[in-house]
Amino acid sequence: MRILFVVPKPWKFYFNIEEKLPPIGLAYLSAILKKRGDIVKIFDNYLFEKKNVEPIINRFKPDIVGISITSITARHGYEVAKIASNKGIITILGGPHATLMPRQAISKEYVDYVVVGEGELTIKNLMEQIENGKNEKIKGVFYKDQTYIPQDLIKNLDSLPFPAWELVNLKNYPRKSRFVNVSPVDSLNTSRGCPFNCVFCSVASVWGRNHRSFSPERIIQEILILKEKYQTKAIYFREDNFTANRKRVENFCKLMIDRKIDMSWICESRVDTLNKELLIKMKKSGCQAIYFGIESGSQKMLNYMKKGINLEQAKKILKLCKSIGIKSATSFLIGTPEETYQTVRKTVRFIIDNKPDYNWVNIYTPLPKSNLYNEILDTGWYEKYDVISGMCHLKTPKFDFNIVNSWLEKAWKEEYTIIKYWLSKLKKFNLISLKNYIQRKFFKKLK
Repeated sequence: MRILFVVPKPWKFYFNIEEKLPPIGLAYLSAILKKRGDIVKIFDNYLFEKKNVEPIINRFKPDIVGISITSITARHGYEVAKIASNKGIITILGGPHATLMPRQAISKEYVDYVVVGEGELTIKNLMEQIENGKNEKIKGVFYKDQTYIPQDLIKNLDSLPFPAWELVNLKNYPRKSRFVNVSPVDSLNTSRGCPFNCVFCSVASVWGRNHRSFSPERIIQEILILKEKYQTKAIYFREDNFTANRKRVENFCKLMIDRKIDMSWICESRVDTLNKELLIKMKKSGCQAIYFGIESGSQKMLNYMKKGINLEQAKKILKLCKSIGIKSATSFLIGTPEETYQTVRKTVRFIIDNKPDYNWVNIYTPLPKSNLYNEILDTGWYEKYDVISGMCHLKTPKFDFNIVNSWLEKAWKEEYTIIKYWLSKLKKFNLISLKNYIQRKFFKKLK
């Protein structure tokens, strides 16, 4: 059969949509279908936003159009499905949004099947069902009659074929990262599932809570394919917690060092999964930067978000990264229901004090099917709700999106005013007089 996979255009909502990454998930699905003997094409409309998908469909003449949707591409994904369906083509929707909101997806008259969760096992069985005209229900598919049998999670990810990179055409993508000075930079995803309980996150609803991963040997093989065939100079492991399994990372680092593989790499991690010994091994094996979701400089907010870390852990790891020579990138999330101006200010203070090499402060947007999202819908603390994406802005009795943004601006201004004040004092006094000045002011307050 002829299968066209489509990555839809983004809808400009509340997220940064500028980053363009190859659709590695579709590359894995394509590899499975190619083994079956299917003719497969991938069209990334997220990358080529100005192109119209209909001429692609007309030229390729697919039997099936598979569309991978996220919350910010669902709107256009449904439009693509409608175009294909009107031409008599079978339509299949999958991806995170279809997994989180399958009833919405299957309710569209122009959607024939919805694949929920991991698609590698399901897509092969679904193709055989369609090809042979069978009517029995298979695992992992949400049907028009609202029936669904959960698919088994893939326990051994090494059993997956290597992605069909030849269908992606990596040269069309930026293949760069601010974290390294080399290019091309390509992405890999070597693990699935998250065992942690962050209330703002919906990853576990998509991939499950059981952390599963490629073996170190398989990761090396994936890297060498990119290095040898596509001249890759650096790898960004784009997964929620590359270091969740410490032993796996240690073995991976050992293989990189023993085999003298010259490849810079970046990963995403949690501060509670690292220590000095592991960071040293990571650096020796080529790790140049680590992206941390620290989320807040307030322990109260970390506890509320059920992040499962403490600020001392974060400070220690950021300091270790700096001393070892690994760049640190940190992400913070402000504006969840318990936020106050003071907790925002603590986050700004944490960033100033700990000096990560890069940092992002994001204002909270409720993500469908996360624990906090469900609570927000129940309480009615939201505005600008979008029916298709399921996304909205938080609006509590105390603040909304704009107020949180003003808190952030005010916090930066006030913290830097304090810094400028003390810098001005440093210019006025020598060390002895400054010491006397601080003691005089301090003891005066005590009295």
